[in-house]
Amino acid sequence: RSFKSSPPPHWSAMGEEAPVEFVFGILPKRCLASMFVDGNLLRPRSIEAVLDAGCLKLIASKMVGYTMFAASAGVKVPQILAFVSSGSSSGISAAYVHLELTSTIFTCCYNTLMGYPISTWGEALNICAQNGIILICYYHFSAGLGPRALVSVGFHCATAYALLNDMLPDLQLPTVAWGAPLRPP
Repeated sequence: RSFKSSPPPHWSAMGEEAPVEFVFGILPKRCLASMFVDGNLLRPRSIEAVLDAGCLKLIASKMVGYTMFAASAGVKVPQILAFVSSGSSSGISAAYVHLELTSTIFTCCYNTLMGYPISTWGEALNICAQNGIILICYYHFSAGLGPRALVSVGFHCATAYALLNDMLPDLQLPTVAWGAPLRPP
């Protein structure tokens, strides 16, 4: 089954049915025309013309999304630096690393297939990349970058490929299947 059979449900503070087109990923085209081309922001006729609530809500929502995307770039950096500085992966479970990486791969693939803007799920992409680095650090400092590491990284890449190419019947099934056996007793 294809996830792209219907247009993605974009949230629109302006109450429009069609997806909103953005300039620079933040400013809706309608707001650009209203605020700058028509001169409402530079030559206001009234306060309502400047403070278009729909435009301001949408711009604020986009800015919050991009701020979260940028801030998530450093979430796992202290953990990565701790691995590198100590030269050890003690204190972390292989099951935890694999489960978290797998779950962030599912999240990124699902949002990509649904066509959601990256400002709504980009932090998961950053965390997924950092989890990939943690996985490599785990193998490097525990068992070495040998066949186990190669198979593990290959498995995660194959999972992402299968999900993005719609080779699995349901995105929720793998999450449940992986979650149950990997939980510590």
